Amino acid sequence: MKKNVRCIFVWVVLVIVCVGLTPIKSQAGSTTEPIGEILLAEINDLTGPTSDSCKPHHDFLTSLTRYWNDQGGMPYKDPKTGKEERVKFRWIWGDNKAQAGPCPTIYKRLMGQKPLFMMLGSSAAVSTVGDWCNRDKIPTFFGAPPYEPRMEQLEYAFCPQPPHYSTPTVAAKWVMQEWKKMGKKGSPKWAWYTLDIPFGRTVLRPELQAYMKDIGIDIVGSWFIPFRPVDCTPDLLSMKEKNVDYTYGSLVVSQEYVIMKDITTLNLKDKLQVISCPYGITERLLELAGEGANGIIGVLHSGLPSELEKPGVAFTKQLAEQYNLSFEMDSLTGVAIGKMMLGAVKKALEVNGYPITREDLKNAFESLRDFSTGGCYPPITFTPKEHRGSLKSRIITVRDGKIIALTDYIDHADLSPFIEK
Repeated sequence: MKKNVRCIFVWVVLVIVCVGLTPIKSQAGSTTEPIGEILLAEINDLTGPTSDSCKPHHDFLTSLTRYWNDQGGMPYKDPKTGKEERVKFRWIWGDNKAQAGPCPTIYKRLMGQKPLFMMLGSSAAVSTVGDWCNRDKIPTFFGAPPYEPRMEQLEYAFCPQPPHYSTPTVAAKWVMQEWKKMGKKGSPKWAWYTLDIPFGRTVLRPELQAYMKDIGIDIVGSWFIPFRPVDCTPDLLSMKEKNVDYTYGSLVVSQEYVIMKDITTLNLKDKLQVISCPYGITERLLELAGEGANGIIGVLHSGLPSELEKPGVAFTKQLAEQYNLSFEMDSLTGVAIGKMMLGAVKKALEVNGYPITREDLKNAFESLRDFSTGGCYPPITFTPKEHRGSLKSRIITVRDGKIIALTDYIDHADLSPFIEK
């Protein structure tokens, strides 16, 4: 009898041990252990003068991968194992504070860990190490403008956001439409009021000037604004003396709110229309400029937080609540960029199986067609010859303290016919 009890005891122990060694299946059918890890890198302005937009992009880009990690990894069908597998993500990054100086050191540190992908979210980073990413054959998102006109020369560079150097063409189209609608004659007078850095000077490209003149806009001149302006009165009065109708700048909130406060004090809103690039109008502008923000016009690449009927916008709000982040306009760009990146990673994994190479990821990016971000951005297409994603933006304004859309998405103008050969 004792012998039988001992046998039963040993049998039970063996069963427990075997069960303990057997991977538990998730509801999706994959094991609880991910097949591997994807390492991603980023250089961005997280605490510097352009961090108003860059930080939300970073927060939601990284939160999207955190969301999948918290579920045990992002699922995909692996052709090597023939099963649904999961892969986890790890981010490494550096804060360049919108300065070029730290970028080489940060780049060397990050690349030493051999990441699969690089995100350059600061114009200073793009200007400094953009060519190095191409040299080192690492698929890279350029979230900033300086190299966009020569994207075709950078085989591994992709621009997830609409081209910054052609963004003013959307504003110019809207201006000409409104000018004619108001029954005005002659050419609207236009001034650039922008930053004296690559981010700001991208609007001064000759092909953009030629296009705007071609559609009937009279460019009066260029004014430059410091990162931390105190008073814009002299510049605005100078534009008034030259009868400027519209002024556009590649600016962020740090400059835009001072302009709007001063133009309100000078009572010039009826005479001079301020137009902003996508980074000058955010919820932060409403906080800083108050009622002075009313009437500003802007160009926007993404959806709006109020458009919760769009699944990508609703999901962004979910991420904000889940990870205690602020849900704002720039959040949607972070999620859009993240969805593009993860969409390419998943496609590379499902074609090649784990692990994937940088070349696999590049090929996956180039095969994305009408890729949906759930309304965070318009559908995205990359090809081997076209590394710019969305080529659409829309016009927004601030009215009664709220940011609203005035138009649907408008195509960016093709500037290639205006490039001097």
